[in-house]
Amino acid sequence: MATDPKTLSDPGKLRNLMANAQRNGMKELVFKCQERISELSALGYKEGTEREFWTAIHLQEEWKKEEKGKTIRLSRTRDKIKRVGVLKMVEDLAASKKTSDGFSHLISNGRADLTAEAIVLRNSSQFGPEIISSARMKLEEANVDMSKFDLSP
Repeated sequence: MATDPKTLSDPGKLRNLMANAQRNGMKELVFKCQERISELSALGYKEGTEREFWTAIHLQEEWKKEEKGKTIRLSRTRDKIKRVGVLKMVEDLAASKKTSDGFSHLISNGRADLTAEAIVLRNSSQFGPEIISSARMKLEEANVDMSKFDLSP
């Protein structure tokens, strides 16, 4: 049986496991390795909204790396975070009338819990009622079963 990526804390070992899983066509294991690498990458950030959002960013970058075969950074997102901070970035994404590419990508890959909208709902004390309402509406419109992840503040 393959090693459970959740038990590893060394990104190098995770990348080796992921490479072996890719060679063997084990897509689920590849995905779990990408998730764990993203979680580890975000550990340096403050717990809560900031860490959750950075986990989402790192995960999307991992997916892009696999897809393109080279490191791809979400440069515009990272630049905006440098200018306005994580909270404002999350708020802007949740408040926008349009869904972002990241929103669609996270949902289509079963990680609706990492969308800015879900992060807003889980950390609702940091956001105003209009942002919370917009976030909930976007998730509902995307037919996200919100009972599958914890939205308690």
